[in-house]
Amino acid sequence: MNTLKIQSKSRLKISLFVNYLIHGIALTILAQNITQLSEIWQKPLVTATYVLSGTGIGRLIAYIILGYLSDKIGRKNILIFGMTSYLIFFIATPINQSITIAYFLAILAGISNSALDSATYPIFSDLKNDNSGSTNSILIKSCMSIGEFILPLFVVSLHSTNQWFGWSFIIPATILLINLINISMIKFPNKNVVEENEELHQTQLSKAKRIALTILFIIFGYTSMALMLSFIQWITLFASNVLHYNMWISHLLLSAYSLGSIAGSISMFFILKKPINRKNLMLLINVVAGIMITGIFLIHNPIISIICSFGFGFTAASGVMQMGLEELLTNFIKRKGLMTGIFFMAGSIASFTVPIITGKLTSINLNAVMLFALIINLISIIVILIANFIKTDSPNELIEARQNINQIDQKLAKLINQRFEEVQKVNNYKQENNLPILDETRENDVLKSLHNKFKNSKFNLYSENIFKNIMSESKKFQKNNQN
Repeated sequence: MNTLKIQSKSRLKISLFVNYLIHGIALTILAQNITQLSEIWQKPLVTATYVLSGTGIGRLIAYIILGYLSDKIGRKNILIFGMTSYLIFFIATPINQSITIAYFLAILAGISNSALDSATYPIFSDLKNDNSGSTNSILIKSCMSIGEFILPLFVVSLHSTNQWFGWSFIIPATILLINLINISMIKFPNKNVVEENEELHQTQLSKAKRIALTILFIIFGYTSMALMLSFIQWITLFASNVLHYNMWISHLLLSAYSLGSIAGSISMFFILKKPINRKNLMLLINVVAGIMITGIFLIHNPIISIICSFGFGFTAASGVMQMGLEELLTNFIKRKGLMTGIFFMAGSIASFTVPIITGKLTSINLNAVMLFALIINLISIIVILIANFIKTDSPNELIEARQNINQIDQKLAKLINQRFEEVQKVNNYKQENNLPILDETRENDVLKSLHNKFKNSKFNLYSENIFKNIMSESKKFQKNNQN
C-alpha cells in the first residue's frame, strides 16, 4: 500500500509529538539546573553558563547536513539518530563531571534538535495527504511549550523535597527510550511514493518564482525567530527600566507571553483545520503582533502591557514560523529535508545574532531594542506580502484549493457515514412497524429546508441534485437491508 494505515499513522504522529515534549524540556534543562551542574563541574557559575551556547553551535553545524541526509538516507534513520543523541545527552549530563565533556554534550543536544526538525517536519509534509500537515506542525509548537512549562515546576519540586536534580534528566530519558523503541517498530511513509504522488498532482512553479519564494521564506525563518527573541530577552528589563513597572509586573509580562503562546498554538491548531487562506492568516498574525508591540511601546499602562504581551505570544509565538516552513515545503516535491534544514538554520543564525545586535542597541537605550523588534516585524510583513504577490494566480493556488476540498471531503465522508447509521435506525423502525420505504412528503420537506440554506443561488440546482442522490442511495440501502 502507498499510504500508511490509519492506526500506524496515528501512532507515528503521537510518537513525534512526544519527541517534541521532550525537546521542549531539553531546551531549558541546562539553564534550569545550571547551579547544580556548575558544582559537579567544579566551575564558577559564570564559566558554567558558557556551556549553554553549545546547543546553538550544534544546530548551526548540523541543520543543513542532516536536512540533506534526511532526503538521502530516509527520515526514519535521521529521526532515530536524533533521538539516540538526545538519549546520550540526557543520561550523561547529570553524571558527567567535566565541563569540556559537558560542552560537547550540549553541542550533541543541538545536533539532536537539528535531526528531529530535519526529519519530523518533512514527515508531516509527506503525510499531508491527510490534510493535517500544518495543524501537526502547530501541535509540535504546543508540545514544546508544554515541555518548557512543566520542567521548571518539576525542578522546583525536586529541589524543595531534597531530591537529586538528575531525575529531571533521567525521567525524560526514560520516556525518550520507550518512544525510541516504539518508533523503531513503526512503518514510515514511503518517500519515493509520496514524491511520485506529488509529481502527479502538483504543477511546478517557474524556477525564478521558486528561487524568489525560497529566499523570502528563509528570510522569514530568520525574522520570525528574531522577533520572538527580541521580545523574550528584553521585555522584562524594558518594563522595569523604561516603563518603570515594579518587578512583579515586569516578570508577569513574560508569563503572559508564555500563556499567549500556548493559547495561540492551540487556537491555531483548530483554525487551520478550517478551509482558510494560510498566506493571509500569516499576514494577519504578523500585523497583529506588530500592533501588540506598538501598544507596549507607546501605551505605558500595566494592564495594557499585560494584554499586549499575551496578544504578542498569541500571534508571534503561535506557530507562525512553522506555518512559514509549511509554505516553503509546498514549493518542493524533493529536498524537503534540506529545505527544512536551511529554514531552521536561518532561525539558528537569529538565535546567535539577535543577542549581539540587541546587546549593542542597549548601549543606546532600551527603546532602540523595541524599535528593532518593530523593524523586524515590518520586514516579516513585507516578505509575506511579496510572497503572496508571487503566488497569486500561480499553480500553488490550485494546490491550496484542492487541499481545502480534500479537507471538506473528509468531513463530508464522516457526516455521510453518520447519516447512514441513522438511516439504518429508520429502516429498522419501518420494518418493525410495516411502513413503506418511500416517504415523498418527508423528502420534499427535507429538500425545501435545505434549499433555504444554500447561500449561493448558482449552486442551488447542483446542491439539490447531490442531496437527491444521497436520498436515492439511502432508499437503495434500506431496500437491500430488508429482513
